[in-house]
Amino acid sequence: MNFNEYERDLKDPACTVDFILNRYYHSGQSQVFHGSDPKIEPAFKVQIGSALEQLLRIRFHPLQLIICGSAHLGFSPTPGEKFGNSFNPRTSDIDVAIISAELFERWWAELRSCDLTESKHRELAFDVYRGFINPHLVWRLSDIGRQWWSLFEKLPASHAKSVRGRVYRDYWSMQEYHRRAIVEARNELIGRRA
Repeated sequence: MNFNEYERDLKDPACTVDFILNRYYHSGQSQVFHGSDPKIEPAFKVQIGSALEQLLRIRFHPLQLIICGSAHLGFSPTPGEKFGNSFNPRTSDIDVAIISAELFERWWAELRSCDLTESKHRELAFDVYRGFINPHLVWRLSDIGRQWWSLFEKLPASHAKSVRGRVYRDYWSMQEYHRRAIVEARNELIGRRA
């Protein structure tokens, strides 16, 4: 599958959001590892899970670590300026969704005790309502965030510029995040407002 097929399916009203989600987002080997030994992607997830376990004292199963975005698809599905750009090992990140209610709740509890500006509070509340914590927005605000950022900065990224992780409370929160991206991309392609 490639961006032309994705774009065609987005424009086709017969292709439901769930069809697109299942066809592109959650199937097959991640493009970042395409052509490599099939053991590399599972080993990569085990490495991240082990590093997170050492840091947070929470065990992670490889199924809780999902490679997303251009690293998985081979192109950026995000509406806007990067839409359709191919994954580039020199400039692209490997985005990993980490599914963990335990981590989500622990980090959210820590963030609630932080002294946040009103705008940061609104931004965080929007994400938490949707069931995820975006470390890029809050990593400086808490111990977990600073440790998280440090850990991901140190992860070897031989197939990409770097590795980034986002925490989702559950699989449905991750699915909904991706559904929104599909709807926004579809609306951008056909010129509608969401």
